[in-house]
Amino acid sequence: MFKQISQFYTFFKEITFNKDKKRIVFLFLTALLSNILIIFIPLIQKNIINIIIERKLYPNSLVLFFVLSLILSLITLLEIFLIINIQISIQKNLSFMMLNSITRKNNLVMDTRGSGAFMSSLFGDSEQMSMLFGSNYFFGVGNLISTMVILVIASHWSWIFPVIVILSYILMIIVINISKKYHGKYFSMARELVFKLNPRVLEFIENRKTVMGYSNINDYLNDLEKVFNERDGYFKKSTLSSELGGLLIDSIKNIALVIFFILSMIEILNSRLELASFIAMTSYFSSVFMPIYSIKQINDSLARFEMLYKRNKDNLKLPLKKYLPESGNTYIDNISLEYDNNVILNNINLEIDKLYGVVGISGEGKTTLLKLLTGEVKPKFGNITYGKRNIEDYPMSVIYSGYRTYYQDTEIFDKDLIFNITLGKKRS
Repeated sequence: MFKQISQFYTFFKEITFNKDKKRIVFLFLTALLSNILIIFIPLIQKNIINIIIERKLYPNSLVLFFVLSLILSLITLLEIFLIINIQISIQKNLSFMMLNSITRKNNLVMDTRGSGAFMSSLFGDSEQMSMLFGSNYFFGVGNLISTMVILVIASHWSWIFPVIVILSYILMIIVINISKKYHGKYFSMARELVFKLNPRVLEFIENRKTVMGYSNINDYLNDLEKVFNERDGYFKKSTLSSELGGLLIDSIKNIALVIFFILSMIEILNSRLELASFIAMTSYFSSVFMPIYSIKQINDSLARFEMLYKRNKDNLKLPLKKYLPESGNTYIDNISLEYDNNVILNNINLEIDKLYGVVGISGEGKTTLLKLLTGEVKPKFGNITYGKRNIEDYPMSVIYSGYRTYYQDTEIFDKDLIFNITLGKKRS
């Protein structure tokens, strides 16, 4: 778990910029202030009740109680506002990091699963990952500390409160671990089917004219529906595992409150517990279980993060390639390439210093040779140098600026003809 937390923290630092860091500082301050108020408000409440029992009333105490409660509500609203802004910013940062990565290096998802699967990562996974930051984790950590303080304070009033809370925590942590196991397992299976489904749906849309002429179109749609149903089934199981875990935690909390109430009434009846202390502990009851909900949320988030990050780390890690070629000289030095144990290219040596024509039947390696020159494919043996450096030392944008490749599958931008010819470049 500590390894996951460390990885999560490192990832968080990489995707947050200066504006987000300022918001994070404010989140820390709101968490600190909230936890201080959670401890002190019930103490003020207890003091007011004791004063009333003595047939006295100090308006200043009531005003202070009201003002602090109002401040706590306002802090909660500020916290929600900050979290929403951080989430939106992180989602945008992730999307642009993924877009930027495909201009710097080959993308495993695009190469093996197609553009539909990459679009699923770009929008779906970036949204899922940004949702991991939908909580103030500072508050959860601070609340754990404030809960310890509350247990110490309550232990001076009665043994009942700390004993019931500690026993409840043990049961809740068992429930959280079981819930995490099944939630993470089914969520991972569901997201994997999203990757499988999106390219097929995109293919269906792009090839709709061919599909309309497909005599067994209903069979085609039924096959897609089966994948939809399978995906939704895993999402349901994932959500159910999480919700059932939350429901069991709520049930344990409610049962604990009932037991606390019954035992406290017996203690009050036997004059071993003050009424004011009982009311203060009742107010504490909701806050002392907040760390459990935070632990559950962190567990669920770490399970999702591990799966999402593992699948997208190739899209997010940008290579530090800053070299520029000293010249346009290109040398192919003894390269060989195999595919499925079949030799496609073998011992190719060539200096590209003039116009060459590469001819051959389909499958003999013409396109593969071009992909080797642009770094899209790596040779098994040998290397290619461009401007006195290995082709792998340059960002892909530099390589594509030096070469011009035009494949039969033309790439067209949703712009006018001039833009598609000039690619947006203006005369200097």
